[in-house]
Amino acid sequence: MHAFVVISGSGRERGELIRGFYETASGWDESLDYPRVRPETIAALGELGGPAAAAVYAAGIRQAVGRRGVQLTPAGRLRQETGYDLQYSDPRVLETAATLRQRYAR
Repeated sequence: MHAFVVISGSGRERGELIRGFYETASGWDESLDYPRVRPETIAALGELGGPAAAAVYAAGIRQAVGRRGVQLTPAGRLRQETGYDLQYSDPRVLETAATLRQRYAR
């Protein structure tokens, strides 16, 4: 079992991206056992409970990881300071997709 939480933006749009990732990872082989993402069933917290729900959730995550000594860096600042900008075509993402394809084939 696995899950992801969409905090803000469009749950449906994020679902489309995630579905595309799994389809690519499986090599579009419907016979493999991979998560079947249905974007029409996904909503962001901001879409479900209003903007405060997203802010409260994000604050809780920051607080929980902070207690464990983890420092989070906003994506924009990380990109600006290090040039790190992970995209779908990044070799690390494609390598992960290949690993998942092997896992799904079992």
